[in-house]
Amino acid sequence: MANLIAVEINNTDILVVAARTNAQRLQFSHLFSVELESDDTDAEIAKKLKSALGKQGVGRGESVIVVGRQQIELRDISVPPAPDNELPDLVRFQARNEFSSLNENWALDYVPFECQPGQQQRVLAGAISPQLLEQIKQITEEAGLKPSKIVLRPYSTCELFQAELADDQCRMIIDPNQDQFDLTVTVGSDLIATRSVRISAPYQSEEAAKKLVGEIRRTIASTTSTANGAPLTEFLVVGSRDRLNHLSDLLGDNFEQEVTFLDPYKTAPGIADVAKELPQHPERFASLIGTVIRESSGQPHQIDFANPRRPALRKNTQSRTWVLAGLAATLLIGMSCMGWWSLRSQDAKITELNQELTNLKTTNEGNRTRPGVDQITGEVNLIDEWQKNNINWLDELLEISNRFETADDAIVDSMILSATEKGVGFNLNMRVNSIETGSTLKNNLTARPYLVRAGRTEEQREDKDYPIKYDQFIELETDVQKTIDTTNAMARERLNAEAPSSKNESAQVPPSAPKNTEDSKTN
Repeated sequence: MANLIAVEINNTDILVVAARTNAQRLQFSHLFSVELESDDTDAEIAKKLKSALGKQGVGRGESVIVVGRQQIELRDISVPPAPDNELPDLVRFQARNEFSSLNENWALDYVPFECQPGQQQRVLAGAISPQLLEQIKQITEEAGLKPSKIVLRPYSTCELFQAELADDQCRMIIDPNQDQFDLTVTVGSDLIATRSVRISAPYQSEEAAKKLVGEIRRTIASTTSTANGAPLTEFLVVGSRDRLNHLSDLLGDNFEQEVTFLDPYKTAPGIADVAKELPQHPERFASLIGTVIRESSGQPHQIDFANPRRPALRKNTQSRTWVLAGLAATLLIGMSCMGWWSLRSQDAKITELNQELTNLKTTNEGNRTRPGVDQITGEVNLIDEWQKNNINWLDELLEISNRFETADDAIVDSMILSATEKGVGFNLNMRVNSIETGSTLKNNLTARPYLVRAGRTEEQREDKDYPIKYDQFIELETDVQKTIDTTNAMARERLNAEAPSSKNESAQVPPSAPKNTEDSKTN
């Protein structure tokens, strides 16, 4: 019976790796996947997992759950220098300003970086939502497993490269998984940054390899400061060079760094038995193999959302005599005051409730300086009506991205999104590799619902890759003015209906419908 089980739950399948340990010897015993349907409920997923575990002969017990980078929030944050015992609370406090959705119900764990005494402490902090934690618990427990640890996939993958990461060089680990790649930057054995890149093609195909080249360039550019300027020296690719031959060729053609492929089915200890019959996409199981190796070593995982870092409990140094004396004194005082306080508190509670009722009535009615509930409700309805006709910028960005050229042909320096009475659209400042590319890009974008107006075109001799600086304004064909006029008319109608009959009372005019203006700039 297996005593080490690693599980990764994805949208389309579940990956399972199991192993045994005997006298400090690791032996992998099972490696399989469970196919899922897109409309499967959590109960159906648990039922399928339970059935597969039974057929494979994997017993029930504790398991380690692996979650991907795309399932959590991950931030590099800095906090003031503090003792190790105070660092967990300090990191959570600072994380509230850095994370978009973090609250007290999210599980948060972190990995501290080395720093000099007295300097700011950098940590790589990750947070996982309570909804995902509850889903993992429900599926695994119904399948007969107990999720004792919940770890992060990129850290598990790093376990396979411990020998290669023994020095202080900067490297990038490329980990293929279904329709995406994990790009992880390390300096020595420290994970500095990681991002998950979705590629709309099978990871072993030539198309996926071509798209990945541009994403690798972006990752290198975005992590230069995080790695303290250390140059990237090597690519470490998870998998066999024979199975990923397209990726091997394109990395060699586009980058000067050394490329090393690591096949875990040849290097992992105790893997020989399961390596005789590999699954269809064996590279996807690499992080689970690394998870089992880390678990068998007895070392704690770098990030564990089931057991996050917490302040160490301090021992109580007070003597037993003082504790008992304090309890006795508290009990005596409490019994003496209980009768008096019981009567006194009832009167105070009645007074407090009466005052609260008066305040609530005043708030609901409103006055000259503060709107009442009815007025606020009306204004909210106006805003809701406006929002119904608002522009979905994410859909428009997706449409432009689908028509855009590749990163090798064009790059956007800035994008200004605007929605005013004069028009709605995007102002793109970009660089292209040729005039023909600019023309092609304009033709691709000149289709409903876009009207493309070309701006200035300049030649930049200092940029050999993108020598042409090119501006375009992409206008949406949407009737923004009609929406503005409709909402303003509703506001005027409500104003006339609520006008006070008394001439001496000043009328409080609800705010006009907001102008649909939204500017953002993306570099």
